[in-house]
Amino acid sequence: MTQTLQLIELDPHNYDELEKLAAQNPFSGFMQSRDWAKFKELEGYHVTTVGFLSDGQLIGGALLYYYPYGQQSGFVICPEGPILDWNDSALIRSALRALQSHCQALTDKFKCVGLRIEPHLPYPCPSALKNWSKSPVVLSPEQTLVLNIDQTEEQLLIN
Repeated sequence: MTQTLQLIELDPHNYDELEKLAAQNPFSGFMQSRDWAKFKELEGYHVTTVGFLSDGQLIGGALLYYYPYGQQSGFVICPEGPILDWNDSALIRSALRALQSHCQALTDKFKCVGLRIEPHLPYPCPSALKNWSKSPVVLSPEQTLVLNIDQTEEQLLIN
């Protein structure tokens, strides 16, 4: 039996449950965090937070960023996301269709011409992405390292 997936807008100030999912998801990253969203809002981005519900339970979501370019059109960007189980092809297809529909609805509010997603996926990409094209420009780093800055300079240099 196929689960029904529902996309809802989430209150960006009540993001704890989705942030936990992002932290546990190996295909997501810091750019799907509340702190990054606050930073991007300070830069002038519009941030929308959506969640994917299955049987009333939050199973994924996305922080969507849009920068207003005056009269020019732009992209809705989902860096290091969306937060999904990328091993479930049916879920991916359903979630991406819902996300595309949501972004099409945003065209009345913003001049959106496309949606860019950037999950950290190993090669080969899931078959659910066969109709998506890879961008010629990488906006967010594909490989990163985390450094504990609570250490002394000497300890940092040893590592």
